[in-house]
Amino acid sequence: MTLLDGWGRCTRGWAEVRGPLDRQALRALLATRPPHGLLARGAGCSYGDAAQNTGGLVLAPATEPAITVDAGGGTVRAAGSATFAQILARTVPRGLLLPVLPGTARLTLGGAVAADVHGKNQRTDGSLAAWLDSVELLDGNGRLHLLTPDREEFRATVGGMGLTGLVLAATVRLIPITGTRLRVTTRRAADLDALLAELDAARSRYAVAWIDTTATGAALGRGVVDLGDHLDEPDEADDLDDLAGLDYRGGLGGLEYAPARARRAPRLPFCPFIPPTARAFNSLWYHRARASGPRCSNCPRSSTGWTRCGTGTGPSARAASCSTSSPCRTAATA
Repeated sequence: MTLLDGWGRCTRGWAEVRGPLDRQALRALLATRPPHGLLARGAGCSYGDAAQNTGGLVLAPATEPAITVDAGGGTVRAAGSATFAQILARTVPRGLLLPVLPGTARLTLGGAVAADVHGKNQRTDGSLAAWLDSVELLDGNGRLHLLTPDREEFRATVGGMGLTGLVLAATVRLIPITGTRLRVTTRRAADLDALLAELDAARSRYAVAWIDTTATGAALGRGVVDLGDHLDEPDEADDLDDLAGLDYRGGLGGLEYAPARARRAPRLPFCPFIPPTARAFNSLWYHRARASGPRCSNCPRSSTGWTRCGTGTGPSARAASCSTSSPCRTAATA
């Protein structure tokens, strides 16, 4: 048995971890009708308990998932256990980018399909569902389905948190890029009305707002808005300040991809996020942000480097330590 939790560390539970399993072994396992069902766990990066199946079975992901890039057609087919980082390492050098980039590149494609993840460009490009050509699903009876957007089963599976079965693979349309650099602009908003006005006026492909939920009175809803667009040519970055204080000239920013280095937050015996510390942190974050002209940032590397995905203890901890932001869950009778 393995003790598992998620990125949010809010719940923990013991489960039996098996795998990785091939398709034939998965069918055989489904035929046994496990009393507590199955859950395909990736990196365990869910905020809550979506990547846990306390008292039941948890399937570990493949360590070397299949990834096939069709550069001419602008698509990638990848196994459900493939992480966004693994996919980006194959697509970015070909001038192709995943159209939806969540806050981490460590989630799996299967988990992303199950949660129908969104990025900072949801307003302009939609969620992952808008870019899926097909999903390969193994249902609870061991039947394989090729789901396309015109089918009801597709709409039930994408965003269905795995209730229709196990996502074995998916084909995603990609967007062309000339480099990984973004032009980023920051705006600080004094209250909620100002923040919403900034978002409403934004015409950038990427837009994200951080809100200080501890602010009150006239400052209620104050926050910071970041806007971003792909540079048409990599050389445009030469005249921009870099967001991270680095010099990209001659470095990353072309068609290279290097994931941000993971930083592990320590496990503390107490919760530091009590009202006084939250107010102090939020105030510092708000005041350190400043309105700025265009700056430069690298797109895939801008995903958060904080991770503590797939923690577990016990004999199967290592097997369960790889891959999803949101898992694919199935009941054995699905």
